[in-house]
Amino acid sequence: MKNGGNADTEWIRANGKGLYVGVMQGGVVKISFCGHNSTCSRDTSTDGAKGKVIK
Repeated sequence: MKNGGNADTEWIRANGKGLYVGVMQGGVVKISFCGHNSTCSRDTSTDGAKGKVIK
């Protein structure tokens, strides 16, 4: 993962639209949504643990 080199925790969750990649860094959940075209948008949110992506 591009921005998760020093992540404490990392997980990938598959769904119908692509992959949710969640990274815990310093107590902040950083969420990326990667579509089939490999473009990702990032969000920092406590909702990340629930797999929610806010664009």
